Amino acid sequence: MYSAIRAPRGLSETITHVWYQNGERLDSVALEIAGGREKGYRAWSHKQNFPDDPRGDWRVDIMTAGGQRLGLLRFHVADDPALATRADSHIQPAGISLLHLRKLVPGQLKEAP
Repeated sequence: MYSAIRAPRGLSETITHVWYQNGERLDSVALEIAGGREKGYRAWSHKQNFPDDPRGDWRVDIMTAGGQRLGLLRFHVADDPALATRADSHIQPAGISLLHLRKLVPGQLKEAP
C-alpha cells in the first residue's frame, strides 16, 4: 500500500496503515514520515500475514499518531474475478474523522477527560 503524504519541511510524524477485513482490525504498520520534499513524501507498507480465508471486504486506513484518519483504501477479495475489486491505489479522502457527534447534540453527556 502506497501513501503520498504532503510533508512540509520540519514535519516529523508517524502514520499508520491499519488493515481491516470485514470490519475487523487485523494489522497495523507504523511508518515514520519526515518532511522536506516539495513534492511530498511517499511511504509504503505491505501486509504478509493474511488470514486463511482472505475473501471479503478490505479497508486500509491511513492514520496519524493523534488518531486522525488521512484517507482510506477499500477493495473486495472474491473467488470470482467479476466480483472482486482492484485496489487501484485511489485513496479516498477521509472526511470528518474521529469526531464525537454525541458532544454536538444538546443534552448529551460529555465523556470524562
